[in-house]
Amino acid sequence: MGLRMLKKHKVFYYHIACRQAIATIPFPPLPAPDHSARVNSLSSPGGLGYNAPPMRPIFTLTIFLLAATAATAEPWQLEGAQRRPGAFLAGFFSGCAAHELGHIAVAGALGYDAEFDGVTLVYPEARMTDAEHLQVASGGFQAQWLVSEAALRYREKAGMSDFGDSYSAGLVFSHLAISVAYLTVLKDHEDGDIEGMSEATGLSNDQLAGLIAIPALLDCWRLFDRDVPDWVPAVSVGSKAVGLAAVWTW
Repeated sequence: MGLRMLKKHKVFYYHIACRQAIATIPFPPLPAPDHSARVNSLSSPGGLGYNAPPMRPIFTLTIFLLAATAATAEPWQLEGAQRRPGAFLAGFFSGCAAHELGHIAVAGALGYDAEFDGVTLVYPEARMTDAEHLQVASGGFQAQWLVSEAALRYREKAGMSDFGDSYSAGLVFSHLAISVAYLTVLKDHEDGDIEGMSEATGLSNDQLAGLIAIPALLDCWRLFDRDVPDWVPAVSVGSKAVGLAAVWTW
């Protein structure tokens, strides 16, 4: 017992001696924290700093999963909508809703509130950087790319019911319809997604429309053609992955 107590006291005094010795070392002073540095490029609508969740790792994983495999499916004919019109319409409107939810989800993740002003989504009192503006403006396209890709891959599964096939076709068809709308009547709309992306990137509306047309045209081929070459789904997936990567590394 006495030996253990002696060792304990020796260790105690040893620690005291070490602390005193360290205190005499002339370490250089630590630099003061730079409060002017921007901890996060995001601000809440109220102006307080907001630490957003790490979005880039999420989208990096998504891009990897997209590029891992390509998918095609048996061709879908328009008479499928006649057999299961409810399923097709449900898929179509679900795809349209996914587009809008994409904007809302990205804006919310970046700390901004979104609300509807008529049929237009607005972000009151938002002070976005160009990168944030691009991410929010393209949120709808990001969502429809992911939804359409999931639908096309689901259609590849054997033994799908008529309802599931028509619903998935409706999802892809909404992606095609939205893309056509933004390539035509909505391309230069002042509140449109392409206009917002153009303001954020400096690219012209025509250039951005051309980029958006690529996955839409290829997915249309995948949905309707009877003999789709292997490169078509691969290039479609690649174009979506490149688009996602560009948006989140701008």
